[in-house]
Amino acid sequence: MPKSNPFNPPQWVQSGCRVLVVGYYGYGNFGDEWLRLIAIRWLTQQGIGSIACLWPTTAYIDGIQYVNRWSIGAIIRLIWACDGIVYAGGSVFQDRTSRRSVWYYAAILYLAKWLNRPVWLWGHGLGSLKLSSRWLLTQVAPRQLMVDCRDAESYQLAMQVWPNAACVHSHDLSILDKSQVPIRPDTLMPMVLGLSVRTGYPPAVLTWCQNQGKLKVLQTQEPLKFESDSVHNLNTYLRNNNYHTETILDWVSIREDLANVQGIVSMRYHVLVVAHQLGIRCMGVSADPKIQSFCMEHGYPWVSDIDVSCAKLEAAWRTGLAQFDTFLE
Repeated sequence: MPKSNPFNPPQWVQSGCRVLVVGYYGYGNFGDEWLRLIAIRWLTQQGIGSIACLWPTTAYIDGIQYVNRWSIGAIIRLIWACDGIVYAGGSVFQDRTSRRSVWYYAAILYLAKWLNRPVWLWGHGLGSLKLSSRWLLTQVAPRQLMVDCRDAESYQLAMQVWPNAACVHSHDLSILDKSQVPIRPDTLMPMVLGLSVRTGYPPAVLTWCQNQGKLKVLQTQEPLKFESDSVHNLNTYLRNNNYHTETILDWVSIREDLANVQGIVSMRYHVLVVAHQLGIRCMGVSADPKIQSFCMEHGYPWVSDIDVSCAKLEAAWRTGLAQFDTFLE
């Protein structure tokens, strides 16, 4: 029997069907790999007959067919053979970091429209999108499109871009892999901060964090170099290709390794999600709307990555202290 879940999938997602899972997978980005494993486990639990997934190269691992994302012929054959396409989590439809992302994933939408296959954007973040990208996505929308948005801003944008689609506002996929026991960090000095940033991060972010005390760097993909007390690659906490465990993320190990962390400053969405689930104070540095949206939804402070300074970071952190303490009580 399918397990209970907080999502209402489209009717075509049912036992025995064949599904193509689409996303930015295979490049070592913690958030995307976490969501891929969560999605495959959930689909397996629903009794899906066949699961294929886009990947940088062709492979077959633990019953999952991974198909070269750059082979247009292989992708067309997969879409023709499947019963529907699932874009599992993430925010591939955005042109803040790269317009190529929108064009690539829009092309798959167009193939679904051409071959008359239904599409489910599941737990998705949408935007930001320039007018040209919005126009493109409007043109390639398949006839059967369900857009399941993880935040209110994405939902509003989806309603504008795809007015004829079934759009709902629900959750991020990480809700299917929750930590059961949050950390209660010791608020005594010395301060230990976790930091997770993107390539090209504002130098003031690192300077401010180092001025607070000891620093733990939480890497999600890029091998960035820091002067810090320790570096933790969050990908090492993922139980890769094991879909029969209670959780995909090894919450016990990550709780142990971050037990003395009293706050996390992040430019990465799913690092904030992990901090929130563990009960660790967090502050977002917003390089795109999803960081700002998450912080506002959960009452965390945030600053824009544009013209950020140590003074602005300090003011935001101090403003959020009362909210942090209320959360930890």
